Amino acid sequence: MYDMARIGANGYFDAQSADERYEMKVKTAQLRTKKYQSQAFAKAGGCLPYPAPANTPEFVQQYITYYKTKRGYHARSVNSNKGWPLQAQTGWANTKILVHPEDFKNAALIVHGEKDHSRYMGEDTFKKLTGDNKEFYLVPNATHTDLYDGGDHEYISFDKIEAFLNQYL
Repeated sequence: MYDMARIGANGYFDAQSADERYEMKVKTAQLRTKKYQSQAFAKAGGCLPYPAPANTPEFVQQYITYYKTKRGYHARSVNSNKGWPLQAQTGWANTKILVHPEDFKNAALIVHGEKDHSRYMGEDTFKKLTGDNKEFYLVPNATHTDLYDGGDHEYISFDKIEAFLNQYL
């Protein structure tokens, strides 16, 4: 699970303040106006080139290893190439899709890798869910991108997912 609204509003690891969020919105609005007038839309840049520089955060290295290699590269992938439009970030910053997860009545299986940089997002959301048809499943040793395609160790827990679906569908 990835809470894009949370990242858009608070940054990774909730490191962005309200003032920083406001400044990001102001800069993005100014950029949007400028780019609209010129008909040139700025992109966030996608992943850094492979291999990643040594001082790159581990989770960013994992993205690069996925999106910039045969494993996950695609010519039309925003993450493999020039990235998302910069203007898209304000939409995430203003979206609050997980404000009331306790209202979610359907069965929910939240799956994260043990070494997943976004694990805190799933754990925080899971704590707010109600009902006995919710489960948090932690895949030992897996990272975020390992759960895209199984990684080198077939980390996707198809048996767990199938059992959950059979129980609740």
